[in-house]
Amino acid sequence: MLMQANRLKKKTDIERVFTHGTFFRAKGVNVVLWKKGHLLQPERGYTADDLKFAVVVPKKYEKSAVRRNILKRRVREALRLLIKEQNCATGVLGVAMVQASAKEMTVVQIKEALTQLFKKAKLIV
Repeated sequence: MLMQANRLKKKTDIERVFTHGTFFRAKGVNVVLWKKGHLLQPERGYTADDLKFAVVVPKKYEKSAVRRNILKRRVREALRLLIKEQNCATGVLGVAMVQASAKEMTVVQIKEALTQLFKKAKLIV
């Protein structure tokens, strides 16, 4: 499970990532990343060392809340493993959006897709 310190929770922050972030796409998972700069809300207390993610599973792809939560857990676990194993750049806020094709994917497959996205975004150094 992704640690609380690495979770992006506030709706306003997630909306800010969507408006100012850069979109990356892979099989099963899309990611919007925003490298923190001068537009960041100072009252949140984010620092340049933060690496925070939110996971979104639209109802369009999975109607059942139980299955949406299972998909969220898989993506959070893949993010946790990726952050733990790789030397990821910090100072980034991100939102991982699950696609319909991720229903059949395992944690390892999701992690591989996220690794491709992080390399494309130059987050893995």
